[in-house]
Amino acid sequence: MAQAHSPFVHPGGGMPHLPLHPVRVAKINYALFDYIINGLIFSPANAVAVRWIVRTLFARRRHITVDLRPNIQYHPDNPTLRLDVHCKKGPVSASSALRPVVVFVYGGSWASGNKLIYGPLGHSLAEAGYVAVIPNYTLFPHGFVADMLQDVACVVNWTAENIR
Repeated sequence: MAQAHSPFVHPGGGMPHLPLHPVRVAKINYALFDYIINGLIFSPANAVAVRWIVRTLFARRRHITVDLRPNIQYHPDNPTLRLDVHCKKGPVSASSALRPVVVFVYGGSWASGNKLIYGPLGHSLAEAGYVAVIPNYTLFPHGFVADMLQDVACVVNWTAENIR
């Protein structure tokens, strides 16, 4: 019987490769070490977390197959709003002239979040053959739902006009 694919298990065995962005690494390290130090030092879950940190930080760098185009301005009236585009490197095959596009608008109750947190998701989508567009948008209290919806509409318009 074939095993079902799990997003938490790397198909080749071992830990999945994640791109090492300095801010992301610092946030992950702080969160994991804070969890480990706050009283649960010898639990099996912490052993897994420590092993993941060590493997991720000291793993051999694999050939990067994803092209990241960061911080592209998409909103005509607000130059501070930016998006990241993740796509697979290399030519598109002749049999499929277009790649599917995913516009990922992160959650956070319209009050928190950042596109940088979802970089690994964009990387994974790009490795799977999708073009991933991950924007930042206006968050409360700097704007209201109407502003947020307008930002998302601008992202969709930008994507339709610029990704071919």
